[in-house]
Amino acid sequence: MVPLGDESHKGSVYEYDESAVLGLVAAISEERFATYLGLADGDSARAFQLYTRNIALGAAFHGPLQTLEVTLRNAVHNVLAARYGNLWINDAPLRPTERRRVAEFVHQLEREGCPLTPDRVIAASTFGFWAALFVKSYDASLWRAAL
Repeated sequence: MVPLGDESHKGSVYEYDESAVLGLVAAISEERFATYLGLADGDSARAFQLYTRNIALGAAFHGPLQTLEVTLRNAVHNVLAARYGNLWINDAPLRPTERRRVAEFVHQLEREGCPLTPDRVIAASTFGFWAALFVKSYDASLWRAAL
C-alpha cells in the first residue's frame, strides 16, 4: 500500500475512472464522499483511493478487534461466574439497560431455536454490552465485589 502523500501511486492499481467514482458517490452519498474529497484537495480519483484505503484499514482491524471482543467477554464471564455463579448474567447487580440487553439476547436465541445456556447467551451478546460493564457506576456494585 502506498503511504499518503507519496505520488508513486500514479499508474498503480489504485487508479479509478470517473464512472467508478460517480458510482461510489451515488452509493455512499455526496456528504460522506466530501470528507475524502477534502482530504484529497478536490481530486476525486485520489479521494476514491483514500476511501478504499480506509476500507482496507478497517478490514485489517477486524481480526484483532474480534479477538479482543471474544477474549474480553470470556475473561469477564469467568470472573463474574466465579463471584455470582455461572448464571451471573441473571444474578449480578446489572443496571436496567443491561438487563434489557440480556433479555434481547435471550429473545434472539429463542427465535433461532438455540438452547439457552449461559455460554450461548454470552456468545450472543454484543461488544457494546461488555463495554457497558466498565462504566464507573459498576465499579463498586460489580467489580469491587467480584475482584
